[in-house]
Amino acid sequence: MPPTQETKRSKFSKSAADPALTPDHAGYFRSRAVSEEVASSHGVESLSADEIEERLGFALKERVGGIGFAYPGTKPVYTRVRLDNGKYLAPAGREVPLYVPFEQDDRTKPLIVTESPTKSLALTEAGFVAVGLGGVATCLTSDGELNASWSQVHLKDRSVVVLFDNDLHKPAVASALDRLARELTASGAIVTVALLPRGARKMGPDDYLAEHGANAMRTVIDAAVPALPFERLTLIEQVSDARERRVQLAQLLSDPVFLMGLLKGGQAERAACRDPFRKAGMARDLQAALTACKQALAEVHSGRAGGLRHYDLVDGGFQSEDGTRLTNFDARIMQEVERDDGARVERRFVVGLTLEDGTNLGTAALEPREFLTTRWPTEKFGAAVRVAPDPNSMREVADAVQALSEPERVKIFERTGWVEVDGVPLFLMPERGGPASPLVELTAGLGRYSFPRGAVDLAAAFNVVQRLCDVAPDRITVPLVLATLRAPLNSLLPTDFVLHLHGTTGAFKSTLAALVLSFFGEFSHNTLPASFSDTSASLELKANVLHDVILCADELTVRSNSSYDDTLTKANTLVRGVGNGAARGRLNRDLSARPDRPPHAFVLTTGEQLPAGESILARTLSIAVQRGDVDQQALSGVQAQVGMLAPFMKSYIQWLAPRLGAIGAWIGPRHGRLRDEFQRTGTHRRAPSTLAHLLLGAEVALEFAEHQGLLASPEADAFRERAERALIEATAQQHEVVADASPSKLFLSVLADLIQSNQVQLGHATHPAPDAPYPPLVGWRSGGEVWLLPEMVFSAVVKTLRERGEQMPCPASTLWRRLGDEQLIVTDRDGKMPKRKVRGDRKRVVVLKVSALEAFYSADPTQSVRPGPPRSAMPSGAKPQRAHEQ
Repeated sequence: MPPTQETKRSKFSKSAADPALTPDHAGYFRSRAVSEEVASSHGVESLSADEIEERLGFALKERVGGIGFAYPGTKPVYTRVRLDNGKYLAPAGREVPLYVPFEQDDRTKPLIVTESPTKSLALTEAGFVAVGLGGVATCLTSDGELNASWSQVHLKDRSVVVLFDNDLHKPAVASALDRLARELTASGAIVTVALLPRGARKMGPDDYLAEHGANAMRTVIDAAVPALPFERLTLIEQVSDARERRVQLAQLLSDPVFLMGLLKGGQAERAACRDPFRKAGMARDLQAALTACKQALAEVHSGRAGGLRHYDLVDGGFQSEDGTRLTNFDARIMQEVERDDGARVERRFVVGLTLEDGTNLGTAALEPREFLTTRWPTEKFGAAVRVAPDPNSMREVADAVQALSEPERVKIFERTGWVEVDGVPLFLMPERGGPASPLVELTAGLGRYSFPRGAVDLAAAFNVVQRLCDVAPDRITVPLVLATLRAPLNSLLPTDFVLHLHGTTGAFKSTLAALVLSFFGEFSHNTLPASFSDTSASLELKANVLHDVILCADELTVRSNSSYDDTLTKANTLVRGVGNGAARGRLNRDLSARPDRPPHAFVLTTGEQLPAGESILARTLSIAVQRGDVDQQALSGVQAQVGMLAPFMKSYIQWLAPRLGAIGAWIGPRHGRLRDEFQRTGTHRRAPSTLAHLLLGAEVALEFAEHQGLLASPEADAFRERAERALIEATAQQHEVVADASPSKLFLSVLADLIQSNQVQLGHATHPAPDAPYPPLVGWRSGGEVWLLPEMVFSAVVKTLRERGEQMPCPASTLWRRLGDEQLIVTDRDGKMPKRKVRGDRKRVVVLKVSALEAFYSADPTQSVRPGPPRSAMPSGAKPQRAHEQ
């Protein structure tokens, strides 16, 4: 008969009388400084083979019992098992959480991070606040970030001590420690590393506690050192005794944690960390230690290092060390490709696969997380490939492929500009006629950037550059040429302005821009790399990956009369990003931050109109190009030899490379002195800095020309004077452009035009309202004042600007404030618009001085403002008369 409710029990249930741990398991914990009471109170229990299979959700290869660690707070409960044969198992398909053996986090104590639950329990019993990983490389997301389980502990501004076993000399362990330390630091923790004494046998914190006790462990923790290399070097540099500093630096050369951290850190971090060794005369020792560390890490990846599982290729498929056949194919990582675009580094594995019958299925590119976490053989190569059905098989397959592969390591840069490779500055640029070294592959749309291979007739190339300066007036060509010479110095001192060519169609703006870009590739007026029809994201990406070269964004032209045309918005975003040296903050779908993509290019824009707004114009050097400015015969002569410009730039950059450090130290102070000299021009406060940036390009390039024998000193001095005159002339024109873009001046000029052309009308404050509703009434005149209806007059001006393809650069509230600041309108004591009595009613109006408006009239400025005849009274087809014609 079936059991009753009272007697029905699962075959895995324990009775209340059953002890949580068997005597053998209790002894195991005692040997690791964990009492049976502490282990049991934290949910640790002995499990049979059946119980283990129920907790893990899959069948065991070897039916043995073990110890189960139930993780508090996980749903469903996550149980990690230590089998009696020494192996560890965990639930399949689940991210490894952090083991937190306490209910309340004591934030006043350091948080100790250990490798496993057992070690964290030993430290907890000894009075420390400790958590356990599931292995040195766990508790992270597939992207290498701290997973959600870390939310159980407080990290921000807290001391966190990473305490791993004493086998940190293993590259894989040191690498995992560095990755964890960097992620903890990014979360706001103050991270240090405690080092257990290295001995003949492996020892963890639990073993150390069992042998030496809590006081000895406290001494180890108190001696913890900073986790990140730069922080450790900062402490060493504070040591006053030079001999002691050298001793401590020498100790770092055998410290795997420091060396691995240096290898895993960024280029800027490595450069900063080299300086103390260079000062101590130990730069070569550091490089040798890093090379040895790299080699050890490579051996781990290739499966030649000890301590890893062994795999064989049997009958065309992988077989594990216990004889289990894993696959019906052989796979190898052919290439490990690292792509660096300056903002982030992405890695891909190019895997080749061959079936057991010898059929070659080709190659596929995999992200590392795909390689480790998905059934990629079937997904990438189809139904013919088979993997053993065990839940852990794919991890073993990935491990086998890594162990048996010797991939070619390829680094591809997806950017241009300066980079340091093995301590040597190199300029990244694709090369025509063969692969560059290092490899450079630019994103779609930027494929025309390249340098030619082979020698160059430098004198002939420099002659073309000189002739380019004569294609148009100096105020146009000289700033453009100086921009090309300044661009390769952008990494040393970023520019904060945009060069903008504007003028009517047919003025050769795009052609001039193409000549400028020809210093960096093969371009024509209809193959420019960007335009304002691109999206903002595309413009942002191109300005980011193009370091130290010119980027041209073409066709700044408003194409719509609608209230929203995003062309000007995109232009303003681009200019503002260059001016501020920053990018828009962007988020991924999961609300994590995307990599910042600030502009690194020297940006040149062209268009029929200017960017909108005073602050935006102040971040540009606007150069007007009208029909007739360009000498077409001279232009044709330069275009016939345009192929000489890129070789010239390549030679210039090759000359810069060994001098980059010296120029980097000189360029900042020199810019400051030039800026101070240009202050006398009396232009907008940003203009002297702009001129100084461009003149820096001239000074460095002239030194190059003299050094290469292209110019004598008197000729170089003459060109510098020519460049300075051209810049001052261009800036004087820019000053007029910025002044014309003043919101108050723009508003008054448009309003005056509307009144004179009878598109709006002004009534008399004491006379009856006009009979005709058109032109619309926007205000009244009264003596020496004009009283304007704020909403009506602002809407009329904005509408007119929109019809012209322009925009009002500010909202109405800002406009009224600007007019008040310039004392062009009358305000109350509290700064508000006053009220005036109009035909018996008091209305709040903009009180404008007649003199301010008449300054923009095309007629005699002394005549008074008077309304024109209503539009409805004019004959059909007649044009409205101007005020002075009535």
